[in-house]
Amino acid sequence: MKFNDGKKLSDFTNNVSKIKPKGVKKIIAISSAKGGVGKSTISCNLSHILSDMGLNIALIDADIYGPSIPELMNISDKPKLVDNQFIPILSNKIKCMSIGMIIDSHVAGLWRGPMINKILHQLITAVNWHFDNNEVDIMIIDMPPGTGDIYLSLLQNFDIDGSILVSTPQNLSIIDVVRSIDCFKKLNIDIIGVIQNMSYLDINGKKNYIFGKDAVLSMCKKYKLNFLADLPIEPDLTNIMQSNKIIINEKVQSIYCQNLAKLARKIYDS
Repeated sequence: MKFNDGKKLSDFTNNVSKIKPKGVKKIIAISSAKGGVGKSTISCNLSHILSDMGLNIALIDADIYGPSIPELMNISDKPKLVDNQFIPILSNKIKCMSIGMIIDSHVAGLWRGPMINKILHQLITAVNWHFDNNEVDIMIIDMPPGTGDIYLSLLQNFDIDGSILVSTPQNLSIIDVVRSIDCFKKLNIDIIGVIQNMSYLDINGKKNYIFGKDAVLSMCKKYKLNFLADLPIEPDLTNIMQSNKIIINEKVQSIYCQNLAKLARKIYDS
């Protein structure tokens, strides 16, 4: 992106002093630039696996208009305010923050850009992440869909160590992910790689490619990105999570869990 004087977007953003919240060692953004691809579910389950590996994990729900994390993490409590800082809600040892924990679920978020950016900034910085005297090893940010103002504000203002992109095999999803790739590259943020989610449905041992086959793999080859994981449709996923259970504990032998666990190991070892 160039401006009238010939400068690029990165010329402005790279000079900004980026924030790493106190008590947080590393930040990974989970992004898709499109809704409905399972990004929030992956963010939650990846957090569970990394936590089970012994890491201290924080999970931020950056989708102000449609927060999913409270539902997926079975959180109904509101965070307490101590010394002008929020205390994150613990869900299975994971430190969670979301606008959905602060406002009632039936209330519409009727905010404009500047107010949203301020709210999001406070959800990350006005939080005592080491209230239990344990620093956060990895903070996972479940990014909002799109590549608009909120998206840009997050990437511009916070010290993101890497990004993981999520896409389904459909062309409409691929198109949006390509935009996200362009955004991260312009901001000089490392792209760890791409996950292909809802890749196929296994019926009696036969893979049914409902949304097409290997489109994300082809995209990764084209843009020279790492293909991180191939996750099938897991029919029991929603019921398991809504029952306040952790899928990695309930279906540890499933392809979904095994492939997500391999990805978690790559992150752990990096």
